[in-house]
Amino acid sequence: MSIPKIGIRRASPKKQSCIRIRRASGGRAGCETLLDIGGSLAALVLASPLYFAIGVAIKLTSKGPVLFRQQRVGQYAGSFHF
Repeated sequence: MSIPKIGIRRASPKKQSCIRIRRASGGRAGCETLLDIGGSLAALVLASPLYFAIGVAIKLTSKGPVLFRQQRVGQYAGSFHF
């Protein structure tokens, strides 16, 4: 699913603005999707050593878990972990 491109331009001196939405189609939409997924994966791979170092630092300086976990009461008194 590709995100539509939104362009804002002045329609006329009397009107404030006009919004036009364009969606990518065909091969361009597929290329945009692949670029989005590839860029996200690359960012995760590049940032993972930093996240790992932060997790180790938290574990070494705190006695609790690295990720915060809390038990909450939900609808109809059912408990869940957050």
